[in-house]
Amino acid sequence: MLERNLILDDDREEVSEETLLSYTFRNRGREIKEEYEKHKKSLKSARTIMLVIAILGLLADIFLLANDPYTDGVSWAIVAGYFSIMIGLYVLSFRQPLLAFVIFLILFLGMWILSILGSTDEAYRGIFLRGLAVFLLIKGAVSAGRVQGTRKELVSRYLHEREREEREQATE
Repeated sequence: MLERNLILDDDREEVSEETLLSYTFRNRGREIKEEYEKHKKSLKSARTIMLVIAILGLLADIFLLANDPYTDGVSWAIVAGYFSIMIGLYVLSFRQPLLAFVIFLILFLGMWILSILGSTDEAYRGIFLRGLAVFLLIKGAVSAGRVQGTRKELVSRYLHEREREEREQATE
């Protein structure tokens, strides 16, 4: 199993996820660990949805551009850049999930609005799938926020408990 490091906001110290979860299990019981694992599982599903949305968007854009006789190199460059940004946000979601989901959602909605401004026929095309994508991205952002919040709380409690144990050992 790969061990990921959790970095504190001030980058003073790293706490491995395995250490953090073993501390949680030892000191706070199984319920916190289960809650954290549930949020992480939900976040993993949301990341998969993010990747699927990016790939489906790329495939749809390629299909539309390939069938448009007026397509130029600039259009292909825009699609490539947009897809690259979306994949970059997917990768960022492993480090800063909430930030990645919020930016992904803003870009997704922005491109939808730009497509509507370009052609009013686009306003209703795929509205149910796009609405579902927005819903799932919002749900992913909520999961990301919960994971980050729980992680920060657990790191804080772990460090506080470790400092207390070190003070007790120093006084002995």
